[in-house]
Amino acid sequence: MRKLKALLVGSMLGIMVCGVSVQAAEPEDNIDYKTYYNVESATTYNHETDGLIHVIGNDTEIFVSNPTEDTVYTTVYLNLRRVPTTNSTPVTVLSPNSELKRVGDSECGWDIVQIDGVNYFVWDEYLTTEKPECGIVTVYQVEPDRSGVYSSYPTNDYNESSGGYVGISSSAKEEIARRESGGDYNAVNPSGKYIGRYQLDKSYLNGDYSPENQERVADEYVTNRYGSWEAALEFWNANGWY
Repeated sequence: MRKLKALLVGSMLGIMVCGVSVQAAEPEDNIDYKTYYNVESATTYNHETDGLIHVIGNDTEIFVSNPTEDTVYTTVYLNLRRVPTTNSTPVTVLSPNSELKRVGDSECGWDIVQIDGVNYFVWDEYLTTEKPECGIVTVYQVEPDRSGVYSSYPTNDYNESSGGYVGISSSAKEEIARRESGGDYNAVNPSGKYIGRYQLDKSYLNGDYSPENQERVADEYVTNRYGSWEAALEFWNANGWY
């Protein structure tokens, strides 16, 4: 449930940032903060003077969060976001009973959780501090960084005449391959983590980057995670990755 208790007495909170006084408005009852912050990007930093976490959106401070360090659990399928608005594209969808480290408890309803050292935003109505009796989820797949220019991987070049494993034939599969790598078996993400035609995590491929193994592992991954390439494409359309 959205928290309405004031951070400090008064209608506005005065904060010193780099020697300049700025004003962070307290939450108001009649504002829908799920969509209130019209920003395209957001960053957070811990202010040394006031001890609060300051959230910056489009180079402007939009709210502050009380620092905390507690364990919370999701009560529903919950969107994990880089930007505190439901108009933003989720990074991923967390399963119910997902265990999270909460580092920011915000009055506006957008709590800050941390995964692998990265801060994300979640809507606090769907969090609880009560530990589920069973089925706790502690592994999350967040959106990989697939920006930048792809380069060619130095080994296991694909030879179309070589034959080998063909795997599932699907127009959805071809569309995902086109979006992920342009259909190139030799593509590698700039980070070096995602490899090949389907931009699979290279750890899944166990050092075998051949087209045959890429096809086999991609089919297994999609079947186990989504059930079909069509379902995987639907997820890609909604999230920008699969």
